[in-house]
Amino acid sequence: MLNNNLQFLKRVSCRFIGLAILLAGGAVVASACDTPVYRYAMYRWEPAPYEIYYFHDQPLDEQAEQIKKLVENVSRSEDKPANAFFVPVSLTDDPELKRVAPDVRKAWQDQQERQVPSYWVVTPHGRKLYQGTLDEATLKAMWNSPARTAIAQQLAEGKAGVLIMLEGGDAAIDAGAEKVAKELIAEMGAGKVELYLPPSMAAEDDEDGASSRLQLGLIKIARTDTAEKWLIDSLMSMEDDLTNEEFAAQPMIFAVFGRGRALPPFIGKGISRDNLLECVYFLTGACSCTVKDQNPGMDLLFAENWWSVAEKLASTFGAEEGNESQLGAEQLFPHLMIPGGEQVADASAKTAGSEDEPEAKASVPASAAAVGPTDQASESAGAGTAADIETGAMPGEPETPVEPASPQTAAAAAATEHAHGGVVHGTDPAHAIAADGIGIFAVGAGLCVALVLLFGVTFLVMRPK
Repeated sequence: MLNNNLQFLKRVSCRFIGLAILLAGGAVVASACDTPVYRYAMYRWEPAPYEIYYFHDQPLDEQAEQIKKLVENVSRSEDKPANAFFVPVSLTDDPELKRVAPDVRKAWQDQQERQVPSYWVVTPHGRKLYQGTLDEATLKAMWNSPARTAIAQQLAEGKAGVLIMLEGGDAAIDAGAEKVAKELIAEMGAGKVELYLPPSMAAEDDEDGASSRLQLGLIKIARTDTAEKWLIDSLMSMEDDLTNEEFAAQPMIFAVFGRGRALPPFIGKGISRDNLLECVYFLTGACSCTVKDQNPGMDLLFAENWWSVAEKLASTFGAEEGNESQLGAEQLFPHLMIPGGEQVADASAKTAGSEDEPEAKASVPASAAAVGPTDQASESAGAGTAADIETGAMPGEPETPVEPASPQTAAAAAATEHAHGGVVHGTDPAHAIAADGIGIFAVGAGLCVALVLLFGVTFLVMRPK
């Protein structure tokens, strides 16, 4: 009798748990962001930095000071900033490298012969890209090249991504890989590939075929191209085995999207229509609004004003769009716990803003109030305090100026905000009311499921045998 009751209890529990999962899944689906991944990445994903370490045991000489100044100038440029930081490491003041990222410290300590002074260039993944001396010409080639200029231009045109094809050296194999890529690109341009479209574009598609705007670019690079050495080395550092001899003569295709983020490559026979199409589905699909670190790929080193590109895309295709119904504490709890709590908070914010307005305008960059937190701090492996890493500044250096956000982003952030996968979205009052209703419904449904499940378990366990 007891075994039968336990088996029945297990079946009932599984059904209730399944129902709870379905309800939770429905809530998540209802809250999905409608912005395609490639546009969300352009709007939100700040590129992680490449760190240029300078290991030295003497004070910085004139040449090192010049390198430091060049890197700092380009990283803070208002025209085309590069995602690079200069990190001086004094072996005299910090012989154990306690203020250096663990992976860099280990790589330095594992060397049999340590060259001092020397420069190290480290990728956002913590891999050593270069060791040796640096000069002005080498630095410029590090973040500028013809291929990267073309990639940035095509991304600024609104293409979902740009395929970088590294030629393997065998003309026949390279031609076959290029043909596969070009055929898929042509099908997308002709609207023959069924892709996800956000509501705004789907409405336009009914009238003028807006799906043709979802396009890919293609750039071919020979592995022996010296002008693209830094780009090639960065791509090949994404995975440990890409430099193995077995892949030396095989073509590779990397998809680049957003603000210069590259996905892991398709290699040789892996360059097929189906594989490339899966990559396209990811780039053009609805964004899950997860933090950047939870997505595949690695940021490449670019000197480009991505804020300007994002603003251009927002003006052309529209800002972020979606069902603004994420359940957030700041949105739900003021109504449940404090009647009129949202109005009180708004009134307090306005009062504080009116009293401190001059100081706020002087000390807070516009973009800091207009956009949500970026993921740069989580990827940066540089030394310094948490506050330094969060702002992207190195220890002892002034904070890097932030580019102003687009009008669309500022307007969205000025409206009611709520948590959305670690990023802040704005919405209008009508959407806020709908979001509150859906949020309360989700909580009520969850409580009902929990109570029913508790009642069922209690009845089955406590009923007379």
